[in-house]
Amino acid sequence: MTDPLATMAQVRRLEHAGRIADALSLITPFAASAREGDDVLAAIDATMNESMLCTRLGDVEIALARASWALGTACDPRNRARLSSRSAAWKITMAFYAWCDAARSHALVGYDAIAAVVRQAEAFLESTGHGEWRSGVLAEHAAILTARERHVDAIPLLREAAALKRRFPDAPGMTLETLLRDLGRALDHGGEPEEAAVVLRELLAVPALPPIDQLASHCYLGHNALRRGASDEALRCAVAAIAVAETMEDRQRIPAYGLAVDARLAVGDGAGARVAADRILELARRVGGPKALFNAIQDNFEVALFEGAFERAGEWLAELDARADELDARVGAPEHRGRVDERRARLARARA
Repeated sequence: MTDPLATMAQVRRLEHAGRIADALSLITPFAASAREGDDVLAAIDATMNESMLCTRLGDVEIALARASWALGTACDPRNRARLSSRSAAWKITMAFYAWCDAARSHALVGYDAIAAVVRQAEAFLESTGHGEWRSGVLAEHAAILTARERHVDAIPLLREAAALKRRFPDAPGMTLETLLRDLGRALDHGGEPEEAAVVLRELLAVPALPPIDQLASHCYLGHNALRRGASDEALRCAVAAIAVAETMEDRQRIPAYGLAVDARLAVGDGAGARVAADRILELARRVGGPKALFNAIQDNFEVALFEGAFERAGEWLAELDARADELDARVGAPEHRGRVDERRARLARARA
């Protein structure tokens, strides 16, 4: 008989090492067996962890289905008596977050629907007397604001979440390292690039930082460096990000090559930018979601414009134009349409 504790411990070791596909291969049959068994809490735990791994790999349909099962089972009144312990409350809270994580990656789930589930999680914490666990709720609210490009509004939430996580490190939800990397990104996009650089550099100096946090921090610091005009630093970050990403699954490689496109263009390396743009487009078409593909097409537009290939740039612009409104409908603002219009104006000036 499989030891549940040993299995989950091995899953977490694989995930920490960035071996997401291996972790998913181990947990999938275990979770399926748990759903057929009598231990409801073990089934919720295994299934919501399966969902989060599926989200990391881009299997958004399966991720949302598993997260919905875990959250539905956790909230089923018939299971209330069996889910009254502190351990159960911790895992139920994580089931809320797993659902939000999966829903953010699913193109058909709107951010208003996700925000409603975050509010349910907050109500659950209040009703069970676990207000000290609010760091995760704050982080989920901040993630929605960030997705809507409201970075300034996300900053105080992430500051408070990080402060709570330091006080209550065992609270369910994002790790302190993940909260800090997201704070760094929000600061950068929210008009505080110098503070963002400090936060991200300090994070990258943390010993044994998990690969996923290393990757994100290198990418965020690289884009921050570009905004500060430090193109050489951005290129170093891109090289470091790719080195980490190449030890991980394909979906994790997309942001590293996206940074490489921008950094190579910033230092005038059109040939290197073309290699990175071809790579990110192949990855995004194969394993990326709608937003990742939009960004990859956008990168290819930028490279074509740099090369003076105006006809090709126009073709990329047409692809962006066809995708912008669908993405904006989810965001609730003309974010992607604005990007298309700005690039159309630049292309027109370049052709003049």
